[in-house]
Amino acid sequence: MVDVDLDPGDVRTLHFAVAIGRSRKLVFNGDGKEHPELGTLLHVIVRTDDGAAIVKQDVTDLYPDLRGYRYWYLDHAYPFGRYEVEASADTGQRYRTTFEVRDNLDDPTRVDVPRLER
Repeated sequence: MVDVDLDPGDVRTLHFAVAIGRSRKLVFNGDGKEHPELGTLLHVIVRTDDGAAIVKQDVTDLYPDLRGYRYWYLDHAYPFGRYEVEASADTGQRYRTTFEVRDNLDDPTRVDVPRLER
């Protein structure tokens, strides 16, 4: 990160990189097999193909589904590329998948992250 000080009347040219991509909604427990309690913490890590963690977030909110169960989700914008998602809850649930963000407007915006079998 670079700080730039501007004074009135100054003209400066700034160059910065812009990552172009798409937003994705990562959904955990989309199949409704687990029944987490409200307030259950889910630790989510999203990594690039080279292993760099670009998202590390704890998700606590559970959202109700019309089918009667709750799920966690994380909305985030990703640059084009391939990603690996790992998530775990303090109560033992574990989730993992990979997904790709491409320059294709017809690609789904929701990624259902499957539960790992114990």
